[in-house]
Amino acid sequence: MLDRGKPEEVAWAVLVLASDEAGFIAGQTLVIYGGQIQPESREASL
Repeated sequence: MLDRGKPEEVAWAVLVLASDEAGFIAGQTLVIYGGQIQPESREASL
């Protein structure tokens, strides 16, 4: 079953990145897709 992220979960990531706590995060890509894209796996095809 696909577990989609909730808007407040995505908002949490945005708030963390906008806060002083993210002062040492630089040059990174944080993928926040809310569970809409699921990688294909062997287990998923069984």
